Amino acid sequence: MNELFYPTIDLFIYDLRSPLNADVGEIANNTQSFQARLPEKVTIKDVDSEPEYLELTTPPRPKLNPANASLEGYFFPVCLNDTYGLQIDCSVNNLTEPQPIDSFRVIKEEVERYAYPNPLTIGKTWLILGWLSSQDQDSESTARDCYHTLFPDQVTPEIQGKGTFLGGSIFEVWQAQSYDSEHLVIILFPDRVAAEKAANFYKDWIGLFCYRHKITWAYHQSRLIKKALVNHYKKVGENTEIIKNSQNLKVNLASLQKLFHNIQNILNKYTIDLLNLSFQKQIIEINLVNYRTRLEFIKQKAGQESDLSFLDNFANLAEKKYLPQIAKDNDNLQLGLQLLETNINALRSQIELEKSERDRNFQNIVTLVGTGTAITAFFDYKAEKCKAIFSVSEKTSHPCNKPLIGTIIFPITFLLVIGGIAFLLKWLYIKIK
Repeated sequence: MNELFYPTIDLFIYDLRSPLNADVGEIANNTQSFQARLPEKVTIKDVDSEPEYLELTTPPRPKLNPANASLEGYFFPVCLNDTYGLQIDCSVNNLTEPQPIDSFRVIKEEVERYAYPNPLTIGKTWLILGWLSSQDQDSESTARDCYHTLFPDQVTPEIQGKGTFLGGSIFEVWQAQSYDSEHLVIILFPDRVAAEKAANFYKDWIGLFCYRHKITWAYHQSRLIKKALVNHYKKVGENTEIIKNSQNLKVNLASLQKLFHNIQNILNKYTIDLLNLSFQKQIIEINLVNYRTRLEFIKQKAGQESDLSFLDNFANLAEKKYLPQIAKDNDNLQLGLQLLETNINALRSQIELEKSERDRNFQNIVTLVGTGTAITAFFDYKAEKCKAIFSVSEKTSHPCNKPLIGTIIFPITFLLVIGGIAFLLKWLYIKIK
């Protein structure tokens, strides 16, 4: 098996410090969660703002105390705007003898003690370094051996990009279609001198990888938001169909109003998620500019003996796929919002019409009841209303003076006539409607 001098792993982990709309308490909890990645005796500085770059410990690189005495290393925690970045460096403590590639397995076990899963993590990059044990050693086959040692369960990797760095070979392995895939960079130097020069680039790498992971994280968030928006749209559609069919289903007005209230709540969520989708696009745009700026700086710093043009492939992917995809989704979902608002306005009119109709029916009932109540007042045992209508005195001989006719038959007949007229008007109203 191939061998390397001074095999080293640098794991770069990025955790969100202050996500969107995070309050003071949430930021404090995030800080505590990041602090837990470090040894108990290492305390990070308090951060009041969002500095572009701030080293969080004094000294800036506290030592790693590995369980395996043959290893050495350090931590390098920094704050990058709204994100915490941590470099965990670990290597075989031997500069004079070549080590088997399998030694990376032991190094990885030590590093992973501090790389526990965290919901705030937006990404991580494995940087693998060492210098070749002989001049005729094949760099690419050695790089593949390094990958299989680190990730033995994975299939043979497809190298996404390769170039040169400080006279050595550099390879990048990642899967464009998978957010959760490992991002891996392998640098194999020709000698110790080149490897020692590379130590001056750690601050540059920690910034470049941060911008990269912010882009992939924002794109991943945009996919989740799009899925949520589609679900909102479906829920509104389901409730809309219920309201449209309310007459056939005989849904009562209270249920209609409850359904409409649910639709309004879903629409509010839809609007907020639509804004969040646009926000993810802005995150990508800002970090894409920062990624390209930092990459250009690294290229100039590395000089003519380096070719890092393959790192532009990721920037091109973000520009030509991520941003257009989000823009297209945003346009389509904006049209969906307009359609939903149109449907909701129609539903609001339908509910108001239903309410008005039921109010009119209630008023008709009240009118009938009032009419009946008024007519009931004619039931007087002295037949005074009958006599008043026909101008009859008690001394005059008239049917109203007869107890049965004046007090019972006349009021009942009058009630039936008025009631019949009321029901006739109601029947005409229903027929016309």
